[in-house]
Amino acid sequence: MLKACEKCDAPFEAPAETFQAPAYCAECGAAFPWRALAVEHAHRTIQIAAAAQQWNDGASEIGREFVDDLVAGRMTPVRLHAVFDWLGRHNPDLRPGFVAMAESIGSEPVLDWLQRNGLAG
Repeated sequence: MLKACEKCDAPFEAPAETFQAPAYCAECGAAFPWRALAVEHAHRTIQIAAAAQQWNDGASEIGREFVDDLVAGRMTPVRLHAVFDWLGRHNPDLRPGFVAMAESIGSEPVLDWLQRNGLAG
């Protein structure tokens, strides 16, 4: 069981009011292992899909930006709508994977948007 940040050794305590562990250390900002693994998995999923389906550079960039924006907390409802609209028109088979990534590494507003739009699992 993790009791301190692996980078700065700051004590780790999950908030008592929630069962959700924080994604990043409050002291140094390092990603906790569960967050880092989810982000790595999302980037790898995009890379594999792009190679397997021979995405053009524009589609690959959309995938990379999607993950990066989720990780950085920059994903807005407008951007979410645009990505899922694009997926619906160009490759609907990828939509469930993008939803799973958003659920795995997205912020609370992202999760709320997915729920309001009937995409959350």
